[in-house]
Amino acid sequence: MRVLGENIKNELKLNDNLSNSKLSLFYRMPTSSEINGYANGMVTRKGNKVVRSVGEMRQKYGAKILIGIGEGSFGKVVDGKTVPISSDPQSPNYDPQWQALVIKQAPDVIEILAIQVFEASISTDTTEVDEAEEGTDGDEAGE
Repeated sequence: MRVLGENIKNELKLNDNLSNSKLSLFYRMPTSSEINGYANGMVTRKGNKVVRSVGEMRQKYGAKILIGIGEGSFGKVVDGKTVPISSDPQSPNYDPQWQALVIKQAPDVIEILAIQVFEASISTDTTEVDEAEEGTDGDEAGE
């Protein structure tokens, strides 16, 4: 169930192929003006030229909606050792720079967040179509 309202903390779980680990991102739902800004900023016109800004928009708006990371999803090297970082101020692993680190060091993750929230948040339900196809015996119609 999608929970509607302001200040709702949503979670996106990802499989990170680069680190072979699972990542958790927390985000807020974008506002209507952010959705419009994202869509309108993807392709712009400058004079007679059409300028594509897909990556820039994904980075900008993904960063805007990112409000947290899951405990142990990311780490950084301190004194030659990898230590986990957290966005939770109550965690012993809290790093006040967590957001800047993720934005700068994991732009691919920021882009995937934007893609999932701004571009691919809904898919059509094909359950009825799938069930209808399962009922056929594979013969072509009219045979």
